[in-house]
Amino acid sequence: MLKRKSYKDSLTLTVMKCELCKEKIDTTFLAKPVGTAFKDAKGKQHWACAACQRGKTKEELLAALK
Repeated sequence: MLKRKSYKDSLTLTVMKCELCKEKIDTTFLAKPVGTAFKDAKGKQHWACAACQRGKTKEELLAALK
């Protein structure tokens, strides 16, 4: 028998942090992050806040991670 998740479990939010500046990424009222996710050459997903992402290309963001 499958265990059903409770309503309370679905309301817990995870705190996401920008991997460049280490600040908390803001979320909208629907709990969507205000920022961008991008993948490196190995396929690992990284997050950047809107301030760090503004005006930069994917290559510049990947270079800033190193």
